[in-house]
Amino acid sequence: PALAASMIARCAGPKKFFGFIEIMFRSQPQWSRSQNPMQALTKVARFGGLSGDDVQACLKRQTLLDHIRKIAEVGQNTHKVTSTPFFIIGDQTVSGAQPFDAFKKVLDKALSK
Repeated sequence: PALAASMIARCAGPKKFFGFIEIMFRSQPQWSRSQNPMQALTKVARFGGLSGDDVQACLKRQTLLDHIRKIAEVGQNTHKVTSTPFFIIGDQTVSGAQPFDAFKKVLDKALSK
């Protein structure tokens, strides 16, 4: 379901992308645990202005699917992404949910260069 959510957010277009990402994260507990996650995702997409037909057409876009998979592959192979969230700051990474101090340390080091 997460891959489908990513595809739907991209199909919403650049102006609506981040709004869709926000609503997908906020509603993730509902759609990810739903008996029918695709139906639940379609319902969420409707709130953002996409029809059920729009969602179905989006999910059939092989080039988009390939693009998202390629991004994930590059992240895993190049940057050793193993979890989310994952941040690349300069030449350092921050993986998983971390306290502010973990980010501050990495940011301070990057800014000192």
